[in-house]
Amino acid sequence: MILISGVTSSGKLWNEKSKIFIYLIVIFTLTVLIVNSSRASAELYERAQYSGEFVESSRVIISSYLGVMPDDVRVQAEPHALKAQVKLDPLKLEDLKYVKGIEDVIEESIRELVGRDVRVSIEYVLSPS
Repeated sequence: MILISGVTSSGKLWNEKSKIFIYLIVIFTLTVLIVNSSRASAELYERAQYSGEFVESSRVIISSYLGVMPDDVRVQAEPHALKAQVKLDPLKLEDLKYVKGIEDVIEESIRELVGRDVRVSIEYVLSPS
């Protein structure tokens, strides 16, 4: 508001209003670009946090709770979520059918590991015995 009143009160600046308007558009555009790039870099940092060692640790946690080998667990990390695909033989699946809330327990363990909430979904795939 001060900028607008300063431009309108000065005759010299009022004659240069088109230049000032273009400068304001350029400054506004650069500000928007900086804000968006910082948001994108924060998102990239968050994705990097969910890769590598975190995925491997999550795989080991999931396999230990389900009683399978870590090689039988595939984990796909997304922001705020983990999707696990677990290969089980039919007998092991029958045993796990009666266990309730295993995903909640795994989420709690991962929350303690990472320090933030992560939603875990587990898909069971039958493999031959």
